[in-house]
Amino acid sequence: MLQPEILKQGDTIALIAPSSPLGDEAESKLNKTIAYFKQRGYKVSLGENIKKASRFLAGSDEERANDINSAFANTEVKAIFCARGGYGSARALPLLDYELIKNNPKLLVCFSDSTALQMGIYTKTGLCGITGFAPAYDINENDLSTEKMLETSFWDLATAKYKSIKLGQPVVSGTANGEIIGGCLTLIESLIGTEYMPSTDNKILFLEDVGEEPYKVDKMINHLYQAGIFKNINGMIWGNFHECNPSEKNKKDGTIDDVINEWANKINIPSIKNLPYGHQKERICLAFGNKCELDATSSTLKFK
Repeated sequence: MLQPEILKQGDTIALIAPSSPLGDEAESKLNKTIAYFKQRGYKVSLGENIKKASRFLAGSDEERANDINSAFANTEVKAIFCARGGYGSARALPLLDYELIKNNPKLLVCFSDSTALQMGIYTKTGLCGITGFAPAYDINENDLSTEKMLETSFWDLATAKYKSIKLGQPVVSGTANGEIIGGCLTLIESLIGTEYMPSTDNKILFLEDVGEEPYKVDKMINHLYQAGIFKNINGMIWGNFHECNPSEKNKKDGTIDDVINEWANKINIPSIKNLPYGHQKERICLAFGNKCELDATSSTLKFK
């Protein structure tokens, strides 16, 4: 476990786009994001290639990897924010300088597609971070705010004002301790069999996804199960599977809740479901890589 420094007012944060491009409104999205952080007392450094677009990627793999490496190399930068998700962060993983990252630990803030980036860097360096905040999309342009739950949980984590979270519902009772890792199920599945998939032994694993039908979520969970991902984990957190509903022709397939309940009981370790971490607007951020305690009986998560 590699801990970055606590974020303090006056620090410089880097904003990068390791996945998809910011799109036609890139300038507007960047302006509101810069204004938001300045309003909170932080300086902002933009990745050299953040405004680039190459098909569905924010620049070439080399350009996006260069922005990641440069942000870690910049001694003035204390935190690195992935502006948005989309697709592509996993493609940059072979081009990262992990020795550089290990020697210059910084708070890494990821969400959605950049789950792959956060998992890969954690595997190679042990770097802890925060997941759940995509500033280019989560900051409201009019009043430079975010949803209250997201904002409170993010800044509490970023400034080490750790609090216990009592949300969600129990599925399998019990308590578990361990480092907490996870994110978007689709991205985690894509790392299986690569050198960037971390060991899940003695970990607490959290999962969420968006826009996938229940049978597709089941397929991915089954892949994780058969690959041994759940074999030695200590606890499970099932987040929000936003808009993961069956299509009209598949109505008889059951609900996403049916899928989660079946697998949670099959894995049979302390677990909770419906934690509001996911692609819905009202969500919480979670620490990534930190030690935590899960009390699944009372649906309480405490970061240590």
